[in-house]
Amino acid sequence: MKKCPFCEESIQDEAIKCKHCKEFLNNNGNMHNNVKRLTRSRDDQFIAGVCGGLARYMNTDSSLVRILVVVIALMTGFLPVIIGYILMAIIVPEGN
Repeated sequence: MKKCPFCEESIQDEAIKCKHCKEFLNNNGNMHNNVKRLTRSRDDQFIAGVCGGLARYMNTDSSLVRILVVVIALMTGFLPVIIGYILMAIIVPEGN
């Protein structure tokens, strides 16, 4: 048995994911470096960094994501896109 470096709970020695805090572990007990996480962008932001974060997550240009958001807003009405954007700005953590 070993302790999870994130929550300090006891886990199996061969565990790759903590059953308590759900964090992924590598052989050293650290989080995997290749885990992809959705975060808001600090340096590529227009309003709250949601489109910049989505662009980084999808490995595409942020201008393309912003254009896509505007097209979706025009096609569906602005209210669903505004509500979705506000929810993502609140829920998605800010990255680097």
